Parts: sequence; C-alpha cells; structure tokens
Amino acid sequence: MTKAGLIRRKNGIYYLTSFGKVIYNYHLEIETALSYHWKLEALDSILLSQSSDKAKIPLEEKVSLVEKLIDNHKIRDIISPIISNNNTSADNVAAGHSNTLNTDPIQRREQEAYMHL
Repeated sequence: MTKAGLIRRKNGIYYLTSFGKVIYNYHLEIETALSYHWKLEALDSILLSQSSDKAKIPLEEKVSLVEKLIDNHKIRDIISPIISNNNTSADNVAAGHSNTLNTDPIQRREQEAYMHL
C-alpha cells in the first residue's frame, strides 16, 4: 500500500495519504452500492419488463418504487434521473423523436445504456 501511495510511514507510524483517503471513501461507496445490488437488480427487472408490455408504469409509480426500495439518498439520486430521462426518451423514441437524448455526456451514456438493456 505504501508503493501504491495509499499510506505513508512517518516515525514508525502509518498514515493514510490524501490519495489513500479518496480511495478509501470510494471503497466505502462501492461497498454501499454492493449492499443494494439485489434491490437494483429487482428494480431493473421490473422497469425493463414493463417496456415490452402494453401497460406502461407511470413515472410517479416508478419514482415511488425507487423510494420504497432504495433508502440511500446517494444511490437514489443516481437512479432517479435515469428513470425520469428514460421515461421521456422511451416515449420520444416511440414517437419517432430519437434525437432527444440528454446533452450531458455522462447522463447520455447512462441513458443510452439503460435504453439498450
């Protein structure tokens, strides 16, 4: 870990470097995301299965479902825009307006990936 720059030794005591603190915080976030893995899988399964059915789930129901399944605000903040954008994009694509994808590159990639699942 010293060679990787995560920790540094000073007077025989090891300390986290600034880089080590950043990596540690990301590690904690990944652990949190992994703890929600099955809930996220269930959410994907429900939301993706409804796209092939004739009865669409209203946006309000999708948001409510996310709020009930995901109690972590960081994860919910990541999921919510995808659902909102996916709902309008799917409707626009169905209507023949396929050029209405989000202009933010990160959200656009997430949206495109979600639409292709």
